[in-house]
Amino acid sequence: MKKLFFLIATFVFSFMDIAAQEFAYDGLKYYASVEAGTCVVAGYEEGAVNGHLVIPSEAVYNGHALAVTIIDAGAFSSCTSLTSVDLPGSLIDFSAAFDGCTSLESVKLNEPLKKISVSAFSNCYALSSIEMPESLTEIGMVAFNHCTSLTSVKLPESLEIIEDWAFAYCSSLSNITLPDNISQINECCFIECTSLAEISLPANLVSIGNEAFAGCSSLKQINFPNTLELIDTEAFAGCSSLKQINFPNTLELIDTGAFAGCSSLEQISGGFGIKTISDYAFYNCSSLQEIMLPSNLQNINRSAFQNCTSLYSIYFERSDLPVTIGYDNFKESPITRYIEERKNIIWRDPKEADILIENWKPTIKALVISSKNMLGNWSGSPNLNDASIMGWDYNTGHDDYIRSIPDANFASCPQLSRVEIFGVDTIGANAFAGCPNLEILNLDNIEVIGAAAFADCFALKNLGLPNTLKRIEDMAFALNSLESAPNLTNCFRLEYIGTNCFIPYNSSMRWEEISIPGSVLYLARDAIFGAESATLQQGIREIGESAIPYIDIENLTVENIIPPIISEYNFFDSPQILTVPEGSREAYASTAPWCNFKEIREEKMTLLSLGNDSISVKQGEAVNLIEAIKPNLDWNYYIYSPDSEFEIQYDYDNTAYWGSSLQQGKFSLRIVAYDGYGQVKAVDCIVTVIENAGVENITTDTLTKQVRIYDINGMLRYSGKLDEANLAPGLYIAIGNGITKKIIIK
Repeated sequence: MKKLFFLIATFVFSFMDIAAQEFAYDGLKYYASVEAGTCVVAGYEEGAVNGHLVIPSEAVYNGHALAVTIIDAGAFSSCTSLTSVDLPGSLIDFSAAFDGCTSLESVKLNEPLKKISVSAFSNCYALSSIEMPESLTEIGMVAFNHCTSLTSVKLPESLEIIEDWAFAYCSSLSNITLPDNISQINECCFIECTSLAEISLPANLVSIGNEAFAGCSSLKQINFPNTLELIDTEAFAGCSSLKQINFPNTLELIDTGAFAGCSSLEQISGGFGIKTISDYAFYNCSSLQEIMLPSNLQNINRSAFQNCTSLYSIYFERSDLPVTIGYDNFKESPITRYIEERKNIIWRDPKEADILIENWKPTIKALVISSKNMLGNWSGSPNLNDASIMGWDYNTGHDDYIRSIPDANFASCPQLSRVEIFGVDTIGANAFAGCPNLEILNLDNIEVIGAAAFADCFALKNLGLPNTLKRIEDMAFALNSLESAPNLTNCFRLEYIGTNCFIPYNSSMRWEEISIPGSVLYLARDAIFGAESATLQQGIREIGESAIPYIDIENLTVENIIPPIISEYNFFDSPQILTVPEGSREAYASTAPWCNFKEIREEKMTLLSLGNDSISVKQGEAVNLIEAIKPNLDWNYYIYSPDSEFEIQYDYDNTAYWGSSLQQGKFSLRIVAYDGYGQVKAVDCIVTVIENAGVENITTDTLTKQVRIYDINGMLRYSGKLDEANLAPGLYIAIGNGITKKIIIK
């Protein structure tokens, strides 16, 4: 359409000038404009053009020397006898002047010519040499279209614009250097230049237009400048020899089909500023092996990576930004390595993620996932060797983070040898059960490990557990090969150790010693099976049936002054030595089954005690609990209410703890002290909450703080700045940032 417009415009220009005087000079025909002092080359006399043609800068008419400024459209069109031409610098327009001169081999353009006009040398099949002046600033649309013998072009540094289709279908053009003044490569500029193997792009290039290099099947390498922002639709489509691309970090958009059909493309890199990869951008890139998706990327549109049948590695760079993945991506890719460190990956169709997982199960070897959709079900993956599941902080404001690993999600993966799990609340039942080669296990920020989660992981030799852990369910690590007892030294939040959770694969295996933190509320059946000696640190509340193994335990240390509640079905085989705190021997000796030990010894121990084991607080009142209960140890403290909703708040420096309650009554507090070196001790304290009728003043400083506001029934009604709360009139409690205030909203 653009080409047609220019041709029509040229025709109208010639028609308007047809009233001018015609004349001939040295074999060429002209239209004279004496008043303007110019003339237009209109054509040639029969037989006047044969071989080389020099068009003069002036033509004489009636004694007037007229400047040759225009060669009319079609003036030499289809002149098959013309082999070379020398054009004057006086020209300002010669649109379509030499179109179809199929024998034209060489062209010389002279100073001070600024523009090669529209379709000037289009379809000059024999043109192989063109000399351009340093004054040239523009090459017009379709100027050298279908010049199939043109092998190389030296463009002057002054050149600023190359219009659409300028070198389209120049099938012999093998190399070209584009001057730095060019800021954009326009539509179809080099389309189907099938011999173009190398191109040097301008240093100031901003955009590459639609189909600019489409079909350049010999192009093997291209270096993009650090100014490029846009690669437009199908810009490099069908560049079947292109093997590697390094995108500049300035690039923001790879548009529709930009590299579609680049069948030799193996690797893409860089482009950390890319925001959108549009539809079909890398469609049918059948040799593409690995991709790194940058942190600024926000959209991978439909089929962007469809039919990438060699793609084995996908890596999402870490970012807080959400990225949306469109339909029909990666389905045909035999992925062996999938890594996502993005916090929020959104699938247009969540079901497609499940399809991908099923497709990748036979090939996947390494897996890092942080998005819920890709958690799917990887059980039975035959080649999966390395798996990392990355959960995230709940305060990130998105919903795609992984809170839990579903039951049996990675069960029965025979080659799985390494697992890392971070920031996940719960590992479900049987999640990794039946992974016989699992040897390396790193867990962090986990709260609950489900029943049989790592059962039958026979190769597991070492186990460290995070300080966030609260529950280890039944048989969680049953049938392991642990060389030493599981490391529980920092588990100051641990409340429950389930039945047979550490029972070894080989029943003859023995650990030298195991220490159970005092934070534990309940120790279940055979919980510490395999230990020759054990320490139950101060604070353990209850020990269930056969929790202390029936095999010989030579030494058991219990730090509770009062014997913990314990099932009678313990210590069947007359264990040897029980060590208890000073002054408590008689209590143990008179209590079954503690009395079954052959020897009960007393020992001086470092124990936790409180100056006040019961305190009273006013309803809604902030109380420094450390100061109120007066613990004797200068350790770290973790305080919570295991049996109620009594709220504990940490002050900014994490040394003082603030308790509050919205209801009156008595509440139990668990005071857990830990030194960071393996000692965890706990005691209980009773808090009585009494009525507080007063209403505290709200200061200007308080109004701007982030708080949570509860009604008098304990329901959360608002979270945010107090002065931005929009609540119905009534009585509320504002809690947060070291404040607890009763407020009235009128």
